[in-house]
Amino acid sequence: MSAFGRGVGVTEVTEQLGMTSARFIRHFSRVVGLTPKRFARVLRFHRVLDVASQGRRIDWARLAVECGYFDQAHLIHEFREFSGMNPTAYRPRSPADSTHVPLVAREISTIPATAGPAR
Repeated sequence: MSAFGRGVGVTEVTEQLGMTSARFIRHFSRVVGLTPKRFARVLRFHRVLDVASQGRRIDWARLAVECGYFDQAHLIHEFREFSGMNPTAYRPRSPADSTHVPLVAREISTIPATAGPAR
């Protein structure tokens, strides 16, 4: 788990542990509750939130590369998938609460009632 926090890829972690990919995925999923890839994606997204919540002007293309995304479009796609909003619309409740954003009634009414599970 700490290797994922440092940005090490799933394949490299699996090889370092000397496990087959299938065995590692099953074990990791059972212990953590997410697949290794999903877990790594969530950690990467949190790195973006940590920077974006500081209230400074953000160069999204640069942040994307620094946090391990292929490019800015990749970051935007994943930001929308995890948060339901564009990165430029993100306004945290406070820097200490980077994963909490205030909702207004209009936004709440547009959230689909049958949203499927996250990938």
